[in-house]
Amino acid sequence: MNLREFNAEGIQEAHSFLELLRTGESLPTPYQLLEDDELSSELPVSLKGLAHSFESRFEMALRMNTVLAPVLNSPRADSVGMWTWLALLFLDTLAPQKANGSRKIGDQALYILEPDNWRRYYRHLLAGPCRVMRAHWDELHVTQAILAGKPSVPGELYEQIASRQEVITSAALLRLTRRLYWDASTKGLKRGAASKGAGSARRLAALLLQLDLTWDFIEMTDDAMIKLLPTREFARFTGA
Repeated sequence: MNLREFNAEGIQEAHSFLELLRTGESLPTPYQLLEDDELSSELPVSLKGLAHSFESRFEMALRMNTVLAPVLNSPRADSVGMWTWLALLFLDTLAPQKANGSRKIGDQALYILEPDNWRRYYRHLLAGPCRVMRAHWDELHVTQAILAGKPSVPGELYEQIASRQEVITSAALLRLTRRLYWDASTKGLKRGAASKGAGSARRLAALLLQLDLTWDFIEMTDDAMIKLLPTREFARFTGA
Protein backbone atom coordinates (compact mmCIF):
# COMPACT_ATOMS: atom_id res chain seq x y z
CA MET A 1 0.00 0.00 0.00
CA ASN A 2 1.13 3.53 -0.76
CA LEU A 3 0.72 6.57 1.43
CA ARG A 4 -2.41 8.61 0.71
CA GLU A 5 -3.69 12.09 1.55
CA PHE A 6 -7.30 12.91 2.40
CA ASN A 7 -8.92 15.83 0.62
CA ALA A 8 -11.31 18.19 2.46
CA GLU A 9 -14.21 15.75 2.07
CA GLY A 10 -12.04 12.89 3.29
CA ILE A 11 -11.05 14.84 6.40
CA GLN A 12 -14.72 15.51 7.11
CA GLU A 13 -15.50 11.80 6.73
CA ALA A 14 -12.68 11.06 9.17
CA HIS A 15 -14.28 13.49 11.64
CA SER A 16 -17.60 11.67 11.29
CA PHE A 17 -15.98 8.25 11.69
CA LEU A 18 -14.22 9.31 14.89
CA GLU A 19 -17.48 10.67 16.27
CA LEU A 20 -19.11 7.29 15.67
CA LEU A 21 -16.30 5.59 17.57
CA ARG A 22 -16.68 8.09 20.37
CA THR A 23 -20.29 6.98 20.89
CA GLY A 24 -19.07 3.44 21.55
CA GLU A 25 -19.59 1.95 18.09
CA SER A 26 -17.55 -1.20 17.49
CA LEU A 27 -15.85 -0.55 14.15
CA PRO A 28 -12.69 -1.93 12.51
CA THR A 29 -10.04 0.09 10.68
CA PRO A 30 -12.02 1.84 7.86
CA TYR A 31 -10.12 0.54 4.83
CA GLN A 32 -13.01 1.37 2.49
CA LEU A 33 -12.76 4.99 3.59
CA LEU A 34 -8.96 4.98 3.40
CA GLU A 35 -8.87 3.59 -0.14
CA ASP A 36 -11.69 5.68 -1.65
CA ASP A 37 -10.25 7.64 -4.60
CA GLU A 38 -12.93 10.29 -4.18
CA LEU A 39 -11.76 11.03 -0.65
CA SER A 40 -7.99 10.75 -0.97
CA SER A 41 -5.15 10.68 -3.49
CA GLU A 42 -2.09 8.45 -3.57
CA LEU A 43 1.37 9.79 -2.81
CA PRO A 44 4.58 8.23 -4.23
CA VAL A 45 5.68 6.73 -0.92
CA SER A 46 5.40 3.00 -0.25
CA LEU A 47 4.34 1.90 3.22
CA LYS A 48 5.61 -1.62 2.64
CA GLY A 49 7.52 -2.81 5.66
CA LEU A 50 5.99 -0.25 8.01
CA ALA A 51 4.73 -2.31 10.93
CA HIS A 52 1.50 -1.50 12.73
CA SER A 53 2.84 -2.56 16.11
CA PHE A 54 5.52 -0.64 18.01
CA GLU A 55 7.11 -1.10 21.43
CA SER A 56 7.22 2.64 22.10
CA ARG A 57 6.54 6.07 20.65
CA PHE A 58 10.30 6.34 20.05
CA GLU A 59 10.30 3.23 17.84
CA MET A 60 7.15 4.40 16.05
CA ALA A 61 8.60 7.85 15.30
CA LEU A 62 11.90 6.35 14.14
CA ARG A 63 10.24 3.93 11.72
CA MET A 64 7.81 6.55 10.39
CA ASN A 65 10.46 9.20 9.91
CA THR A 66 12.54 6.68 7.98
CA VAL A 67 9.77 5.35 5.73
CA LEU A 68 8.06 8.71 5.20
CA ALA A 69 11.30 10.66 4.67
CA PRO A 70 10.48 11.66 1.04
CA VAL A 71 7.30 13.45 2.09
CA LEU A 72 8.50 14.68 5.49
CA ASN A 73 11.30 16.55 3.74
CA SER A 74 8.81 18.33 1.51
CA PRO A 75 6.08 20.99 1.91
CA ARG A 76 3.65 18.15 2.68
CA ALA A 77 5.31 17.45 6.03
CA ASP A 78 2.45 19.17 7.86
CA SER A 79 -0.38 17.98 5.61
CA VAL A 80 -3.61 17.65 7.57
CA GLY A 81 -4.97 15.19 5.03
CA MET A 82 -1.90 12.94 5.16
CA TRP A 83 -1.63 12.77 8.95
CA THR A 84 -5.37 12.24 9.36
CA TRP A 85 -5.23 9.41 6.82
CA LEU A 86 -2.29 7.84 8.68
CA ALA A 87 -4.09 8.15 12.02
CA LEU A 88 -7.02 6.13 10.69
CA LEU A 89 -4.69 3.60 9.05
CA PHE A 90 -2.98 3.07 12.41
CA LEU A 91 -6.24 3.11 14.35
CA ASP A 92 -5.55 -0.25 16.02
CA THR A 93 -2.24 1.14 17.29
CA LEU A 94 -3.51 4.52 18.44
CA ALA A 95 -6.90 3.42 19.78
CA PRO A 96 -6.88 -0.37 20.23
CA GLN A 97 -10.21 -2.13 20.60
CA LYS A 98 -11.34 -3.17 24.05
CA ALA A 99 -12.85 -6.58 24.82
CA ASN A 100 -16.30 -5.30 23.83
CA GLY A 101 -15.03 -3.91 20.53
CA SER A 102 -15.23 -0.24 21.48
CA ARG A 103 -12.27 2.13 21.41
CA LYS A 104 -11.18 4.96 23.69
CA ILE A 105 -11.24 8.01 21.43
CA GLY A 106 -9.77 11.21 22.79
CA ASP A 107 -9.78 14.78 21.54
CA GLN A 108 -9.90 15.28 17.76
CA ALA A 109 -6.42 16.84 17.83
CA LEU A 110 -5.00 13.40 18.63
CA TYR A 111 -5.99 12.17 15.18
CA ILE A 112 -6.64 15.24 13.00
CA LEU A 113 -3.61 17.50 12.77
CA GLU A 114 -3.86 21.20 13.61
CA PRO A 115 -0.61 22.49 12.03
CA ASP A 116 -1.08 26.19 12.80
CA ASN A 117 -1.27 25.77 16.57
CA TRP A 118 1.81 24.25 18.22
CA ARG A 119 0.03 23.45 21.49
CA ARG A 120 -2.43 21.41 19.43
CA TYR A 121 0.07 20.13 16.85
CA TYR A 122 2.17 18.22 19.37
CA ARG A 123 -0.93 16.36 20.61
CA HIS A 124 -1.34 14.46 17.31
CA LEU A 125 -0.39 10.89 18.18
CA LEU A 126 1.71 10.44 15.03
CA ALA A 127 2.75 13.86 13.73
CA GLY A 128 3.76 15.16 17.17
CA PRO A 129 6.34 12.46 18.04
CA CYS A 130 7.64 12.40 14.45
CA ARG A 131 8.24 16.13 14.44
CA VAL A 132 9.93 16.07 17.85
CA MET A 133 12.30 13.37 16.62
CA ARG A 134 13.01 15.15 13.31
CA ALA A 135 14.00 18.27 15.24
CA HIS A 136 16.74 16.22 16.93
CA TRP A 137 17.61 13.80 14.12
CA ASP A 138 21.36 14.24 14.63
CA GLU A 139 21.06 13.37 18.32
CA LEU A 140 18.21 10.85 18.45
CA HIS A 141 18.96 9.53 21.92
CA VAL A 142 17.90 12.83 23.53
CA THR A 143 14.28 11.97 22.61
CA GLN A 144 14.25 8.57 24.33
CA ALA A 145 12.67 9.81 27.56
CA ILE A 146 10.20 12.19 25.96
CA LEU A 147 9.06 9.48 23.53
CA ALA A 148 8.91 6.59 26.00
CA GLY A 149 5.66 4.72 26.48
CA LYS A 150 2.97 3.24 24.26
CA PRO A 151 1.97 4.95 20.98
CA SER A 152 -1.61 5.31 22.25
CA VAL A 153 -0.62 7.07 25.50
CA PRO A 154 1.47 10.26 25.28
CA GLY A 155 2.21 10.27 29.01
CA GLU A 156 2.78 13.08 31.50
CA LEU A 157 6.42 13.72 30.55
CA TYR A 158 5.54 14.26 26.89
CA GLU A 159 2.47 16.34 27.72
CA GLN A 160 4.42 18.66 30.00
CA ILE A 161 7.55 19.06 27.89
CA ALA A 162 6.30 18.84 24.30
CA SER A 163 3.60 21.44 24.86
CA ARG A 164 6.33 24.03 25.43
CA GLN A 165 7.92 24.69 22.05
CA GLU A 166 10.91 26.52 23.52
CA VAL A 167 11.74 23.41 25.55
CA ILE A 168 11.02 20.65 23.04
CA THR A 169 13.17 22.27 20.33
CA SER A 170 16.21 22.55 22.61
CA ALA A 171 18.55 19.55 22.44
CA ALA A 172 20.24 20.72 25.64
CA LEU A 173 16.97 20.65 27.56
CA LEU A 174 16.00 17.25 26.16
CA ARG A 175 19.39 15.92 27.21
CA LEU A 176 18.50 17.11 30.70
CA THR A 177 15.11 15.35 30.69
CA ARG A 178 16.77 12.15 29.47
CA ARG A 179 19.44 12.29 32.16
CA LEU A 180 16.86 12.92 34.86
CA TYR A 181 14.12 10.51 33.87
CA TRP A 182 15.45 7.80 31.52
CA ASP A 183 16.30 4.39 33.00
CA ALA A 184 18.70 2.67 30.59
CA SER A 185 18.40 -0.66 32.43
CA THR A 186 14.64 -0.92 31.87
CA LYS A 187 14.55 1.17 28.68
CA GLY A 188 11.75 3.20 30.21
CA LEU A 189 11.06 6.11 32.52
CA LYS A 190 12.20 6.11 36.12
CA ARG A 191 9.49 5.61 38.72
CA GLY A 192 7.88 8.92 39.61
CA ALA A 193 8.97 10.77 36.48
CA ALA A 194 5.41 11.05 35.23
CA SER A 195 3.87 11.92 38.59
CA LYS A 196 2.73 15.37 39.66
CA GLY A 197 4.91 15.57 42.74
CA ALA A 198 8.36 16.89 43.64
CA GLY A 199 10.98 16.53 40.92
CA SER A 200 8.42 15.37 38.36
CA ALA A 201 8.20 16.37 34.71
CA ARG A 202 5.50 18.89 35.54
CA ARG A 203 7.76 20.61 38.08
CA LEU A 204 10.72 20.54 35.70
CA ALA A 205 8.70 22.15 32.90
CA ALA A 206 7.58 24.96 35.19
CA LEU A 207 11.12 25.56 36.46
CA LEU A 208 12.58 25.60 32.96
CA LEU A 209 10.23 28.37 31.92
CA GLN A 210 11.37 30.44 34.90
CA LEU A 211 15.07 29.72 34.45
CA ASP A 212 14.99 30.35 30.71
CA LEU A 213 14.35 34.02 31.45
CA THR A 214 17.84 34.45 32.90
CA TRP A 215 19.91 31.52 31.61
CA ASP A 216 20.99 30.43 28.12
CA PHE A 217 20.62 26.65 28.17
CA ILE A 218 21.96 26.10 24.64
CA GLU A 219 25.63 26.31 25.70
CA MET A 220 25.19 24.70 29.12
CA THR A 221 26.25 21.17 30.06
CA ASP A 222 23.96 18.68 31.79
CA ASP A 223 25.88 19.14 35.05
CA ALA A 224 25.52 22.92 34.91
CA MET A 225 21.77 22.71 34.30
CA ILE A 226 21.26 20.20 37.10
CA LYS A 227 22.97 22.58 39.53
CA LEU A 228 20.22 25.11 38.80
CA LEU A 229 17.52 22.73 40.01
CA PRO A 230 16.42 22.51 43.66
CA THR A 231 18.79 19.84 45.01
CA ARG A 232 16.50 18.14 47.52
CA GLU A 233 13.48 18.13 45.23
CA PHE A 234 15.26 16.44 42.32
CA ALA A 235 17.62 14.25 44.39
CA ARG A 236 15.85 10.98 43.58
CA PHE A 237 16.37 11.61 39.86
CA THR A 238 19.87 13.11 39.95
CA GLY A 239 21.30 10.65 42.46
CA ALA A 240 22.44 13.54 44.65
